[in-house]
Amino acid sequence: MDERRQAPKREVKEILRVGAWGNVRYQHVLECGHSEYKPRASRATRLACLWCVKAGEREEELRELNPPLPSVIASYEDDNTASSEIQLSRVRASLASKMKVPLEAIEIVASENRGVLEIKAAYVFLSAGDISRLLGKGEMG
Repeated sequence: MDERRQAPKREVKEILRVGAWGNVRYQHVLECGHSEYKPRASRATRLACLWCVKAGEREEELRELNPPLPSVIASYEDDNTASSEIQLSRVRASLASKMKVPLEAIEIVASENRGVLEIKAAYVFLSAGDISRLLGKGEMG
């Protein structure tokens, strides 16, 4: 029950009666969008939301699994266009490797100004299989 004490109090927006006779529960819809189910309708105007705590824990886990990416804008000083193309190819290959997608799935937008190559963005095209793999099996739909 320690989780309930840590849970933030949220305002109850509405209470819905759910279930058939003999198996009725009350869904308390909270301001955060989560719901708490209770055997009786609560008279309290604010309830602790355990789902906010669980969502926060999951966000921390996801951040640990996917460390923040370095800044999208990267600058490389090059002598000529050939070395710029080589550098872009390396960045593209590195992204494809880290995301475990084919090289053709990565598109990089870059510009060169006064000999400085600046990466503006990278677009990644994901197939249905890639999306499934990245989200984890069974989490789609």
